[in-house]
Amino acid sequence: MASNGPTVTDQSANQERSLQEYLTSNKTVQIYVGPERKLWFLNEELLCDRVPFFKGAFKSGWKEGKSKVMELPDDDPEAFGHFVDWVYTEVLKCKLCAPLPPGHWNEPYTPSHVDAAHELQWLKLWVLADKMNLTELGDSALDMHLRCLSGHDLVISPEAVSLACGNPAGDGKLRKHLVEGMMMSGMYQLPPSDGRSNGLGVGVFANASFNRELIDTILHHLQIPKTEMCPYRHCPIHDLKQG
Repeated sequence: MASNGPTVTDQSANQERSLQEYLTSNKTVQIYVGPERKLWFLNEELLCDRVPFFKGAFKSGWKEGKSKVMELPDDDPEAFGHFVDWVYTEVLKCKLCAPLPPGHWNEPYTPSHVDAAHELQWLKLWVLADKMNLTELGDSALDMHLRCLSGHDLVISPEAVSLACGNPAGDGKLRKHLVEGMMMSGMYQLPPSDGRSNGLGVGVFANASFNRELIDTILHHLQIPKTEMCPYRHCPIHDLKQG
């Protein structure tokens, strides 16, 4: 994926100033995202303090530093919208999941939309976070991905596998995340009895090398002796062995 601005090292979001302090300034930057060039006007100081990637562009002699305008044509507008939420609130929320009433935080989400877009929003956010060296945001995006999948009994889609296999960034972390997620989905879920998607799903056939990696991972996992600690919490295979 094409990158705008200099390479930066991973840093956590700047927590020293409160949001209200930033919003007393009218200094903004313009960021156009995706081929349709969706436009965001963002507070320059807040964005640069919390994301070194943008500080390296807007606080430098680069053209973005002079124009206060950046183009991100290869990035996804929906994923960037989640990024904006995170910059301003440090919170990620799924727009495709109905909110839970108070006192029901541990219940599954009520599904409102269950196609591939539901999970792809978080995987594309991980790609964006990896590009900007925001490890914490990337990890949160993958957590949200698993939460949406488990909350709706969804399985990993072929589109998700294709995205991961076409993105070697992050030392293959996204691909590893999907391999492990698909493995655990297949082990945790029983055969479908009510028409819902369960188990491995058709995503397993989306890429031959992904399929081989998944099989190797499953076989390796099954070989872990019951005397060793399983790396996955409440793994049904090792819970059964240790029971």
